[in-house]
Amino acid sequence: MRKILAITVLALLGLSYTAKAQTNFQTFYDFSRKHFTTTLEGYYGDKWGDTFFFVDYDYNAKKDGKNKGVSGSYMEIARGLNFWQETALKDLSAHVEYNGGVGFGNQNFLFGANYFLHNADFSNTFTFELMYKTFNNGATSDLPLQFTFVWGMQDLFGVNDLRFSGFGDVWGENTNY
Repeated sequence: MRKILAITVLALLGLSYTAKAQTNFQTFYDFSRKHFTTTLEGYYGDKWGDTFFFVDYDYNAKKDGKNKGVSGSYMEIARGLNFWQETALKDLSAHVEYNGGVGFGNQNFLFGANYFLHNADFSNTFTFELMYKTFNNGATSDLPLQFTFVWGMQDLFGVNDLRFSGFGDVWGENTNY
């Protein structure tokens, strides 16, 4: 088991090195739910827009009252399309997204637009997204919209490589599970 873990860590380090720090791998302990979560995320820009994804694995499968392995996985993948980057609307992109997983309820498709703000060297960024959200598995919404805010600040307080980043999602959902 330790050999497999060591090989996996080395492979992920190699992947993150070749991806030029556009890929992030982290493990953290959730004190409220009392288990570990591993997240792999990436952001990639290209001439047609950008792609963002993340995959979470929760390690809280129980056996004899102890955590023994992965209990579920959740992922999101989002694509911003911007074919008008040389116009006055360059900061506005069409947006399509998929959210879903194993052990996490609904799987959703989202469609809408995002507005991207940044400084000259892209060290500080802010994105606002407004999307129509689909529901399945009996879930509904009185207002099927999702608002998402994403921010990032590099070299915070003048400290090299200190980054403050995050996101916030706001939506309403009527569920029956």
